[in-house]
Amino acid sequence: MLACVASVSFGAGLAIWPAGALALAWRLREPGPRTRLSWLLVWLFVGAIVGWSAAHGVARPAGQPGLVELFAAPALPLRLFVTTVGGPFGTLDSPLLAGLAGVVLLALGAVALWRARYLAAEVGAFALTLCGVSWGGAALVAVSRTWVGENAGLSSRYVTMSVLAVAGLWVLLRSLPEGAWRRGLLAGLGALVALGVGLSLATQFSQGAKVRRERAHAAEVLAGFHDATDDALTCLYPVPAVVR
Repeated sequence: MLACVASVSFGAGLAIWPAGALALAWRLREPGPRTRLSWLLVWLFVGAIVGWSAAHGVARPAGQPGLVELFAAPALPLRLFVTTVGGPFGTLDSPLLAGLAGVVLLALGAVALWRARYLAAEVGAFALTLCGVSWGGAALVAVSRTWVGENAGLSSRYVTMSVLAVAGLWVLLRSLPEGAWRRGLLAGLGALVALGVGLSLATQFSQGAKVRRERAHAAEVLAGFHDATDDALTCLYPVPAVVR
């Protein structure tokens, strides 16, 4: 019921269905009754119906290619997916960094899942749910926002979803048995997070300095608005007469 509510609340809520499927599939490794397979099949069936209902009647934005065109030329949606996955480590001015970080995160996730295959099923289910919601949302962005460009996944609302995968990977890596693999993977993810935080802080300081300069210039223009030209007053408001 909660998954259905999330699906009709906002588009990214549909990512709960692949995330839940991953978690249920992961628990199939547990010995016990086969009802878990039944739950997975029911989940997939309901998810397909809800997904079709959510997509039915949705108008395609101008410039957005259809699914056939996307699968025929997958380079852009794949690039957008990887950039969205690495969104927490990039900026609107540096989508390439986000793309590289996305590749590293996906590689870390693949290695972590391989190393975690012998762990108890319940250990990885929570981490997989976080990664599934995050990367499922990135896949939705990749097939529905290509008309915006590769910066689409760097919007704050999508970056918030992308952070969930970073938390999920950290939980999964912390669950691995002690050893060189665990230490190396944790160090790699920690270094990536530290790099992302440093880049974000540097970008915010730079943007803050730019805003400060713009406001100082606006204050200077406003102080002498009587003698200022119309072009100068447009930095305060598009209509110079309103400023005067």
